[in-house]
Amino acid sequence: MDIDKMINVSMDMMDAVTDAVNRGDFSDLNETLQRMIRPSAYQGSWEEYTEAERRREQEMRQRQAAMRAQQARRAEEARRQAQAQQQARYEQYRQQQAQQQAQQAPAMGRQFGGAYPYRTPYFQQDVGRYNGLPRVIIGAALVAFSAFGAMFGLGVGLLDHSVLEGIISSVPSLLFLIAGIFLILNGNKRRKLTKKYLEYGKVAGDATYITLASLAKLTRKNIDLVKEDVKNLIKSGFLAHAKLDDEETTLMLTPKVYEQYLMSQKGRLQAEAEAEMQKEKEDARYASYSPEVREILSEGERYLKMLRESNDKIPGEEMTGKLSKQEDIVNKIFDQVKKDPAAARDLRKFMNYYLPTTEKLLKAYIDVDQQPITGDNIRNTKQEIEKAMDTVNEAFENLLDSLFQDSSMDVMSDISVMNTMMAQDGLTDKDKMK
Repeated sequence: MDIDKMINVSMDMMDAVTDAVNRGDFSDLNETLQRMIRPSAYQGSWEEYTEAERRREQEMRQRQAAMRAQQARRAEEARRQAQAQQQARYEQYRQQQAQQQAQQAPAMGRQFGGAYPYRTPYFQQDVGRYNGLPRVIIGAALVAFSAFGAMFGLGVGLLDHSVLEGIISSVPSLLFLIAGIFLILNGNKRRKLTKKYLEYGKVAGDATYITLASLAKLTRKNIDLVKEDVKNLIKSGFLAHAKLDDEETTLMLTPKVYEQYLMSQKGRLQAEAEAEMQKEKEDARYASYSPEVREILSEGERYLKMLRESNDKIPGEEMTGKLSKQEDIVNKIFDQVKKDPAAARDLRKFMNYYLPTTEKLLKAYIDVDQQPITGDNIRNTKQEIEKAMDTVNEAFENLLDSLFQDSSMDVMSDISVMNTMMAQDGLTDKDKMK
């Protein structure tokens, strides 16, 4: 079908759709569209075409069913393989942990007071339950001793009628007092951190990484408080082996996990850089197009966005499949326009009718599909529009095929010229060229 003929057909189609939308009656829309487009694209009787179309649709359904079954089998097989691999890795990890438990149970049972008898990716530091308490006790003793010493020094000075001498004699005691207060504060801080360290460790279990959101949920704490605690634990040496990701959302507890994270970040940054370079190339190529081509492509992007949004609003699988197919065809149409901007002139005329027609159909379909009550009229309307969408998709396929007409003719011409030259040069059999 040539472009002019397709334009005339598309104008008639738009009039038919507009009339159906205005009347609210889609009962004969599909048949009307079929009479408009299919005979113009098929050379033969209507009965022959109907039979050929029926066979084609049946074969397509069989191929689609076979493909879906094959994809389901492959997905199930991949799922089973992944599950088996995951189970094998888990069993290997558990065996390694069991061996470490047997080797480290006595020492770790003593270090953790018997509550944590083996090391985990989280528990890598030798921290006891009473960590920080000795500092508090020593600090308290220093405070008591220094306070007594300071009071004794001041008392001696007052007896000798020399306040200055009493203050000087109390300086060493004051220094011990400051040291004692520091030990008490530091010891209390470590006791609090130890409590948090053990609390978060119970939640982390054997995990090699855990999100801060999970820690917050399982400990019933605010996520900002959990983030602050984790940072303090890392800074204070309790989790010196652990790392936070760049977004500070995940705590990684093993070097291997952190290495994998760095590799994924490197891959992500590389992918972003490649995407940015591709975008720059696309922008440069887009700028080289004429205003008419840029307008065509812009309108195409708008239509594709509308098509995707409409598809999201429609839950039915049958209509979703038709719209997905149409999106693929339209993408190919505009990809061809990008490769051959000269096709934009004919495409622009075509778009003025086909795209608005399809958009009207989709809006009408969404409107009836979202009705709370589904009666016979609504069901019939949906079925007619679904059938009409097949016809519209066929029109888009015909358009896509017509865009390759000039390219196909150029290829055939090049092949003919090459065959003629090879035959003239004696490189091929001239009789085979006839």
